[in-house]
Amino acid sequence: MSFGRLGLLLVALTPSLLLLGCDDEPADAQGKAALSQKESGSSQKELGGAKRAQGTSPQAKTSASQASTTGSARRPSRPRPTGPTTSGQEEPKGGPVTGINDALAGQEGPLAIESSLEPKQGEWVARWSIRNRSRKPVFLATQLPTVRNKRIAPDPARIYLRAKDETLYVTKRMWRIPRGVSPLIREVPFLIRLEPGQVHEGAIRLPASLASNYPYRSRRPSGQTLVSRVLISNGYFLESAQPTPSEEYPGLFTVPYTELESQQFVTSEPHPARLSVR
Repeated sequence: MSFGRLGLLLVALTPSLLLLGCDDEPADAQGKAALSQKESGSSQKELGGAKRAQGTSPQAKTSASQASTTGSARRPSRPRPTGPTTSGQEEPKGGPVTGINDALAGQEGPLAIESSLEPKQGEWVARWSIRNRSRKPVFLATQLPTVRNKRIAPDPARIYLRAKDETLYVTKRMWRIPRGVSPLIREVPFLIRLEPGQVHEGAIRLPASLASNYPYRSRRPSGQTLVSRVLISNGYFLESAQPTPSEEYPGLFTVPYTELESQQFVTSEPHPARLSVR
């Protein structure tokens, strides 16, 4: 064979050799798709049909959108949570304080609260008065549950205390269970029926150094937390939550924990005070 014919043969084989070299590392998305189709044994006609189906099928569009979100460096946006707060707006789930995220001085709802915080013999005495100013009854959380003789019973003296961001929350309510916690017993408060125009009053003594008290804690906080103000709040439910009368305790009502999102709050003005909470 002459050198001239050999040169022509090499020129004819060069495109095939280049394609074989591209099979190992495709240079673009089309090369990758072709390589995948070649390895799976699919024909080029089937690949074209799959692309046309993807362009017309809603399911294919959804899958493509999900793949784009998963592959993006941006975190997917979370849906807006629901649940009313003191001011009638939404209560964010998992807020800065687990179970508590009240607006300040929320007075737009059916309840109005008046409160005071006064020093007395080295302690602070908190008093509050809640009035139903609406034309419908409201079910107010007034007695938190406690275990008595191996049974759940109402305790009018018990109250939740939670320190966060230099604020002490003094509250009675249905407490939200934190994510990842599976309690044996869900703490559901006992409610009273507050008729239109009716007033409920409460009081508590707060020593200068006190212990926090709220449910569903995996471990007790270490050290001391200094607070500079006190907020008094109360959870309540409307008739739409369908509270049921307690069979054991006349005059009291209950709602299941599944009604947590329908709970609303009434919250006092912040009261300045210096306390140490452990």
